[in-house]
Amino acid sequence: MTIDDEIYGVDSVALLSYFVNKLGKDGDLIFSKAESNEARMIVPSIVIGESIYTILKERNIFGILIPREKVNYILDVIYQSPIFSIVDLTKDGWKHFLDSNIKGLHDRMIVSTCLQEGVVNLITKDEEIIKSKEIEVLW
Repeated sequence: MTIDDEIYGVDSVALLSYFVNKLGKDGDLIFSKAESNEARMIVPSIVIGESIYTILKERNIFGILIPREKVNYILDVIYQSPIFSIVDLTKDGWKHFLDSNIKGLHDRMIVSTCLQEGVVNLITKDEEIIKSKEIEVLW
């Protein structure tokens, strides 16, 4: 198996949960695979914005507050770590976006970005994404 055989997407809750060690069992396993260079993690660029906003608004991630002072550190980790690939929507992604039935703008952008990249599963707990059945999910 090559690393391109296993491509996973990450939403903002999953990304922030990774930083506070609160991922579900399956998500934790996938991040471990990525850390061992056995999987790729696609991070839609909107997820970076949502994650920063969550920290700046001092919202808890499963009971844990990430201090505002950690934003630059987290950005450095995301952009410098080989396990993450930050991806923008392309023309093909926008076509997925147009065909999507997901109501939320950000959720629709996340799923569309993951579909354009051939993601196997999206790591998320988002009910709207799960109910849409537009992409396979795990937590």
